[in-house]
Amino acid sequence: MRHLMIILSLVILAACARTKPAATVSGGPVISTDTGAPPVNRVVYEGLLPCPKCKGIQTELTLNINPNNSRQLYQLKQVYLGTSKGDRTYTKQGTYITLRGTATDNDAMVVQLDPNKPREIKNYLRINDDTLRLLDRQKRLVSTSEPAWLVRKQPESGN
Repeated sequence: MRHLMIILSLVILAACARTKPAATVSGGPVISTDTGAPPVNRVVYEGLLPCPKCKGIQTELTLNINPNNSRQLYQLKQVYLGTSKGDRTYTKQGTYITLRGTATDNDAMVVQLDPNKPREIKNYLRINDDTLRLLDRQKRLVSTSEPAWLVRKQPESGN
């Protein structure tokens, strides 16, 4: 009976050790899993990007930042507003990298979506912690009279 109590105590302790408390870090909520993987910091940017054939592209870009993993993942949701077929929503996921340098600034920081898919690459200039500016595939500023940036969405309180 005593051995059974010791084994039961060890099982309970092991289960408690696997549970990770919810927490937040600068940048957004931490996504915690009980798979033994490290937590992932999630940052969301949103904004209305220019569109030559519609009224604008409502964009939400989520970057999952895992400092222990070189393979960074993103989720992108874009709603093309006022197309000839109405509003059209597209979502995709993939990998991203952070690069240094643009066509005009060697020290600029750039977030590049889908670096291994040349026809699908999207580039964003990191203005500061809260703002990303749309770039073209050659990492040049997109020429437009409309806003072309995404602003960091603040985490909801209670997360």
